[in-house]
Amino acid sequence: MFFKKFREINKVCFKFLSRRFQYFKFDTVLRFLSNIVYIVLNILFWFLVKDAGFSIKGWTFDDILVFVAFSELFYSIESSMFGMVSRFWKVIYSGALDTLLIRPLDPRLRFAMLNINYGGILDAFIKFIILLLISRKQVSIIVVFFANTILALIRLFLSYSAFWFGKMDALSELADSMTQFNKYPLVIMPKFTKILFTFAIPFYFFSTFSSELVLGKLNSITLIIGILGLCVNLLLWIVLNNILWKKGRARYESING
Repeated sequence: MFFKKFREINKVCFKFLSRRFQYFKFDTVLRFLSNIVYIVLNILFWFLVKDAGFSIKGWTFDDILVFVAFSELFYSIESSMFGMVSRFWKVIYSGALDTLLIRPLDPRLRFAMLNINYGGILDAFIKFIILLLISRKQVSIIVVFFANTILALIRLFLSYSAFWFGKMDALSELADSMTQFNKYPLVIMPKFTKILFTFAIPFYFFSTFSSELVLGKLNSITLIIGILGLCVNLLLWIVLNNILWKKGRARYESING
């Protein structure tokens, strides 16, 4: 039943994508070109930093290119697959959750799937592959996807506050701003901050951990700590999501939606 519904929703999404491309070809091309310009400017920024004599200990310019690739991949997956998750509170606030609760697919999953931008995902992988071809490094995306999943869970968790407080626009903006932590390697942070971003909030996994893993900058101990931190974050936010979701549902149904 689940996979049948999953296929049906994906058919609808691909149909929307196809129609959107037909209606807005020029906009799609311009968006892709603007993303290319942004990447070029980003690489130019790091080149000027290097040329000015500033450097990150143990990181060459080629290493920075790998980091930029993972940073772009993280941002593109986040904006294409999970970008609307922080707006799930609108489903709760508007009362639309009533109609979703009677359907066989989890309302949160259905909301996320119907807001996936498949064109954005394709765009992400094209940019990512180009950057890695330039830097001549292997491809590894599993950590980035898990990090995106954890960030989506955090945003969902914050969205549940709508069960108690209603409109949550400001909280959505706060949740969205977390993405900015993928722009710079967190190796420049103090040790305590790095530990915090490994085990409490998953900023370390947005781009830095993936880059270090691919570049071979992790010894066996730091690799184990990193994988442990990733698993702890994933399990922690899944548990917290389920707890607050159930409490929010109980409150929502007690006041008849």
